[in-house]
Amino acid sequence: MLFRTLPRSISSLPPSSYFFSFSRSSGAGGQNVNKLNTRVTLKLSLQNLPEMDRLKELNKNIIGKDNVLTLSSQVHRTQLKNKKDVLQKLQQILDLSRLPVKTRDERGDVITDVGKLKRKKEKGKRKDVKKNRGSFKDYD
Repeated sequence: MLFRTLPRSISSLPPSSYFFSFSRSSGAGGQNVNKLNTRVTLKLSLQNLPEMDRLKELNKNIIGKDNVLTLSSQVHRTQLKNKKDVLQKLQQILDLSRLPVKTRDERGDVITDVGKLKRKKEKGKRKDVKKNRGSFKDYD
């Protein structure tokens, strides 16, 4: 099955398929934000990984046209913690991608004629309830 061929962790991915880049974080943090490159961006190239079809299917919003999955983190004030956070995000994505695809069972023609009549009666009762709402007339 497809979900078994996906890598279990980032350590099983070829090192040439991903790289980290660092930049300055935005938001609160004062001088720390202005002088340190704490934001971590992970770029994972899916081009040479044919078993990643399921990953591509589930994560269309974070995969660019160039077939590169991009994740970033700037939650923490240190580069190391942000790097761990990005790796954790990638691990979660890999874990979700490994789950089997859910199959939906079609209901088919299981509604009998008796069931259809019963449903029509219930709908008629509901219709009458709604029809009589707000029809209170002010009698003088």
